[in-house]
Amino acid sequence: MSLKLKITNKYSESITLTQNKAFAVAQVTGLTPPPATINTAPIATKDGSLFNSAFLENRNIVILLYPTGAPETQRVNLYKYLKAKQKIRLELETKTRAVYIDGYIESLEGDLYENPQSLQASIICPDPYFKAQTPIVKTFASASEEITNTSDEESGAVFEITASGAAENPTLTNDTTGESYTINYSLQTGDKITLNTRRGEKSLTLTRGGTTTNILNAMAPSSRWISVIPGANTLSYTAAAGSEALALKMTLEPIFEGI
Repeated sequence: MSLKLKITNKYSESITLTQNKAFAVAQVTGLTPPPATINTAPIATKDGSLFNSAFLENRNIVILLYPTGAPETQRVNLYKYLKAKQKIRLELETKTRAVYIDGYIESLEGDLYENPQSLQASIICPDPYFKAQTPIVKTFASASEEITNTSDEESGAVFEITASGAAENPTLTNDTTGESYTINYSLQTGDKITLNTRRGEKSLTLTRGGTTTNILNAMAPSSRWISVIPGANTLSYTAAAGSEALALKMTLEPIFEGI
């Protein structure tokens, strides 16, 4: 398998492990879809059970590598990138996908008396999905546009609504899924509303005069957090008044179960 693997620590220091004369990467596991937990409940009057819910478990990526040249020097140098319990970002590239994932170092183990020496790094990723290194950015030229989501799964996105004049109660809709999100708010010239519908990041903020505030209470009761399904989606926006003064930009990071 052709794989490029880069690690960046919390200080923005990076090291590329593959195609690196200091290390030989022998194996990387945890790159295929992680297992799912299926929750069911027994039914007293019939065989089998009733499906309740399902979710993907944490992703566990394990990297086995061999220091080359001066093993002790290379091993000690690696410690600053793979510190236990610290957050890191892994960037991975294959012939078909360029993705990243954030995780935490569970362990870095090795036998110093082994010849050749080997090191094994275990990384736990609470969010099991890989994300595309290059997001899809769409600036709407009209009130309705078609978006192609290259994700394996439905995903959220970041929507930025900017106002060049007064507008009232903007609404975003995914016409493909029927999901609609209305913001009960009066916009002024120069305002920007940011709606984030990504998993674990959901928020609604207003930026006015350089100050950003939380306006989640402006979410209409009937609103649903907009998702973008794999494949073609038609997205649109309008407003109760002043829709012609609004502009919309969407940023979507395709997500993948495996590479």
